[in-house]
Amino acid sequence: MKLRHRTPALIFREAEGALLALQLLMAMTVQMMEQEKIKASPRRFVLRIRGAVVCAIATLGPRQLQRYEDALEQIHDESPNRRSSKVRRPWPRRKEHMPPKPPKLRRLTRKQIALMAKTLEAA
Repeated sequence: MKLRHRTPALIFREAEGALLALQLLMAMTVQMMEQEKIKASPRRFVLRIRGAVVCAIATLGPRQLQRYEDALEQIHDESPNRRSSKVRRPWPRRKEHMPPKPPKLRRLTRKQIALMAKTLEAA
């Protein structure tokens, strides 16, 4: 689950609300299982609850549905003052990344070998 708030107090409140909703859903599932006295998977009951919620939304009138969708959009909107997309724009005149090439190995010349030997003897 992705938390949408930024401050610690609101994040704790959002997480607590999600946990309470989960506990309520679990309690409803257990209650339904006890009422029907059937050994079925809890997932089946969760799907039934989800179906009931979808049916309740489907029975809304056009105005009620529009208000519901507006409220959902307002809840899920991260920042209502955003005027541009969150997509990162490409830098102007930026070169694409090129992987490094293998190193070029060079050999010492005879002069360099002689100079190195002379320097090592002096040390």
